[in-house]
Amino acid sequence: ILNKQKKNIIISELTYVKPSIIGILYLLKCLQLKNKCKVIVYYPNIITNKYRFLRAILGSILNFKSLLIFLVSGHKIKFLGPKNNKFSSKINSILDKIKTKEQILNIEINGIHFGDLIYDNYLRKNSKYTININDKNLKKFLRTYLEIIYFWFEFFENYNVKAVNVSHAAYLYAVPMRIAQKYDIPGYISAINFYEYFDSKRKSLFTSKYRDHFSTLTAPEKDKVISFTKNILEKKFHPDEEKVLYEQGNKFVNSFKLNTFGKIKYKNQLKSDEKPNVIIFSHCFFDAPHNEGIHLFADYFEWVEYLGKLSNETDYNWYLKKHPHSVEKQLNSDVINYFIKKYPKINLLPTDTNNNEILSNKVDLILTVGGSVGYEYSYYGIPVIMAGDKMSYENYDIGYQAKNLEEYNYSIKNFSKLRFSYNKEEIYKYYYNL
Repeated sequence: ILNKQKKNIIISELTYVKPSIIGILYLLKCLQLKNKCKVIVYYPNIITNKYRFLRAILGSILNFKSLLIFLVSGHKIKFLGPKNNKFSSKINSILDKIKTKEQILNIEINGIHFGDLIYDNYLRKNSKYTININDKNLKKFLRTYLEIIYFWFEFFENYNVKAVNVSHAAYLYAVPMRIAQKYDIPGYISAINFYEYFDSKRKSLFTSKYRDHFSTLTAPEKDKVISFTKNILEKKFHPDEEKVLYEQGNKFVNSFKLNTFGKIKYKNQLKSDEKPNVIIFSHCFFDAPHNEGIHLFADYFEWVEYLGKLSNETDYNWYLKKHPHSVEKQLNSDVINYFIKKYPKINLLPTDTNNNEILSNKVDLILTVGGSVGYEYSYYGIPVIMAGDKMSYENYDIGYQAKNLEEYNYSIKNFSKLRFSYNKEEIYKYYYNL
């Protein structure tokens, strides 16, 4: 891919989030000094039609201060997009083969996996909880996404890209990162308070191998971290704690915004009979189901659908807890209500139920794809089964991480026979490394 006749450049996705710009500018300065080349700051949504172009112009006008910061710093701002449809035959060949949603998830081009980015982008941008393969507009959207991917391939052919900075490791924002990884070009995600480096092997932002700061500490430092993290978790779980919580992806979250461990208002929400009480902790159906990696299901809808069918095969007391935060709150509730009607053995817990209220009952099993309840309920010695073993919990002895669908089915039906780890030191390490 490297050609001495081509222009050397660094590319960085344009952001309007002003605090993040500070971190990005520091990174770009360092990359420029190392590579001695110019930076192109590009508008994140690649221009494939007039509508997307108008949106880009409007966004620039509304956020002119952010653009001005990059311009004053000496960087060029560019609106990028394909100039022709020279890849139509290749795109048609891909579209003609797609018959199932799983085939969309598995899309590869030139040896690079893009299916998860395409899948998640479609759900988020179109407010869909799953992909309906018979949707008459589906292939139109897929065509646009494929045009964007092929545009980026051509871009990398025309320039010697020395480094890439993007805002996300998910959605189509991550396409240039994936291509850069293929050719061992350094990739970064940067903000005001962190820098994440992507080499050619890193799969996602939450790949545990790349978030193991704990292993770099000295023994005395590790002891201090364990003590500090223990204290933070005790505050998080305490019902009277009002100041600070810590949640995945957010360093500090005010409790009034997301208080998942609050005071007990509801009592006796779960049955106390001899049957196991099993709780499904649902995820947001619309928000990047593959952000942490590929799990056992095409999306979160398929996961709950599978568990709904399983509820009819088991003599359990089944419950479902809504995700406390969703990018599509009403639509998320509509999907939950659909499952409750379709599978009457599943009982819906009140929306504002918190974890301390659930813990005040008899709880026998927690089900999540890979959410924070994995470590939260393990902390309290409650079995947790996760729908995959290649997400943020990989390499940690926390919960039970099913490797395949057969193992997942068996583990839920026979959870009392399984070994579950409640090692708090593992939980402290995981929590610190988030």
